[in-house]
Amino acid sequence: MAQALAPAYLRIGGSEADKIYYAMQDTSGFQPNAPPGYKSVMTAKQWDNVNGFATRNGLQLVFTLNAGPASRKADGSWDGTNATELLKYTAEHGYRVALWELGNELNIFWFVHGMKAQVSPQQYDKDLSAARALVKQYMPSSHFSGQGSAFWPLLGEPLSLFYGYMPQYLARSNDKIDLVSWHYYPQQSRRGPIASRRAFPSRLLDPKNLDEAKHWADQIKQWRDRYAPGKPIWLGETGNAQFGGEPGLSDVYLGGLWWMDQLGLLARAGHDTVVRQSLTGMNYGMIDDADLAPRPDYWNSLLWKRLMGTRVYDVKVGGDPSGKLRAYAHSGAGDDHGSLTVLLINLDHQRSAAVSFPAIKSNNSQIYEFTTPDIFSKEVLLNGSELKFAPDGSMPAIHGRQQPEAGVPNVTLNPISYCFVTFKQQ
Repeated sequence: MAQALAPAYLRIGGSEADKIYYAMQDTSGFQPNAPPGYKSVMTAKQWDNVNGFATRNGLQLVFTLNAGPASRKADGSWDGTNATELLKYTAEHGYRVALWELGNELNIFWFVHGMKAQVSPQQYDKDLSAARALVKQYMPSSHFSGQGSAFWPLLGEPLSLFYGYMPQYLARSNDKIDLVSWHYYPQQSRRGPIASRRAFPSRLLDPKNLDEAKHWADQIKQWRDRYAPGKPIWLGETGNAQFGGEPGLSDVYLGGLWWMDQLGLLARAGHDTVVRQSLTGMNYGMIDDADLAPRPDYWNSLLWKRLMGTRVYDVKVGGDPSGKLRAYAHSGAGDDHGSLTVLLINLDHQRSAAVSFPAIKSNNSQIYEFTTPDIFSKEVLLNGSELKFAPDGSMPAIHGRQQPEAGVPNVTLNPISYCFVTFKQQ
């Protein structure tokens, strides 16, 4: 399943990244206890397995180095001793890591680790210098990046005391990073202790709530242009709902409308990469970690990868005052200059949407229409047939439905549905 998504990045990170100890010298075969101050341990064997998995499946690794309280000296500065063991081991074994990050969401260390653990942008700039030097010493071909600040819906960077961590960090440290990264979830699961927007089925069917991602993306772009011009922008972590996803919402068909929309919206906003939380694990995982069954967003991601190229075009939608018809257009897969793929999303839960393409001249168009018998189920239908793996584990055949050749191309979307339409130029 992972191989089918390649080429892709596999990020090993998140809040736990700042609580982990790297036991690269442990060859006992047993999982050692975490040293004082740490929560968990990654053994050399586990790291071997991660690298083997990535290599076999055509994935490039992104790894977040621990910048949490246990990795700090008495004066508050970062202690790279344990990170050095990991970097040295990685280099000695010939493993490749595309990107090393230092720390996860330092702007909310106060929330994850406690107020005393908060690291100032001034101190973090010094930490980045030390970490970058280590990365370049042991793995000079790897890229290096700083933290991705957490942006919460409605609030942006939470708490006014630390508001502006991201611009302060970029202003000081732009010469030490190879890209600009940020993190964003459009809502928060009920398992989280606090929320600025609780997850609710209808919330991400509201165009204004979906468009908030662009609001923050535009802010990040302004800071990038001011402090780190020309460097790529990544949404380095995102999922349907913060705190592991919302059960019965983040892992069902309905959540796919948000996922497809955010991918299209951020591509149009100039983002180079979007990192989904997560491949597997919790309710926002694309693959169920209990039975390895693909969830709807696995299929959504697969079709995006297969059909949407990297050249992005502007789209104008007329005749829809509600704003519930969303449209995004890219070059075809592989950036074929003779093809175009349009993603259409109908957020309306009552009305169908009839869509025509008067500016497109093509006698070869296909539609990949996603529907479901129940928007709260994990069953996804592609052109009326359920997407699922064969009993032998093989990938199902995925084909579009040929559109009539005569006249202007047109599509009718059911309520709460989405589709890809591919066009070949005449």
